[in-house]
Amino acid sequence: MNNPDEETAIAQFGDGDKYFGVCTLLATMPGLPMFGHGQLEGYREKYGMEYRRAYWDEKPDERMVSEHYRKIFPLLRKRHLFSGVEHFELFDMYRDGHVQESAFAYVNGD
Repeated sequence: MNNPDEETAIAQFGDGDKYFGVCTLLATMPGLPMFGHGQLEGYREKYGMEYRRAYWDEKPDERMVSEHYRKIFPLLRKRHLFSGVEHFELFDMYRDGHVQESAFAYVNGD
């Protein structure tokens, strides 16, 4: 969801439903899910490879960690069911004749 060249996932998506919706997409779409350092813990500091240490003294957000265990980790354990591309299909959603760029719909199976 983020890398050292981007804002943290928390800064981009918040720490609620939008964030966990994006995590669900990462966990259930083909390809390798990319979780950045400190993302699961809800860290807000942005730093990259050039930093030798964190500058902020952040503590893990226990709610964020717990929600990952409850919502995301079960999906990651089942990635073999939907990580392939052979049956993956991404759909466009339309409203009033226009594609809704903020809506995502896909299937990955027979």
